Amino acid sequence: FELRWVPGHKGLRGNELADVEAKKAAEGKQGGTLAIPEELKRLVGNRSLSALRQKEKEKITKDWEESFSKSPRYKKLKEQD
Repeated sequence: FELRWVPGHKGLRGNELADVEAKKAAEGKQGGTLAIPEELKRLVGNRSLSALRQKEKEKITKDWEESFSKSPRYKKLKEQD
């Protein structure tokens, strides 16, 4: 799997096709004939991008709360709360 940035609207070959496929994806439609790589399927599973973002945000918040609760400042701030 390779991801590259390319400048948009520069007359690059395939840019129009990429625009069409991006629009299909944004509308939730299956686009193109390219299959999702098996490795990516295993990593993501059946979860949507939104669900993955939410889960990651929850993990980051939990990690931060655990880390902060061990901080010397936590007790002082908790007393003022």
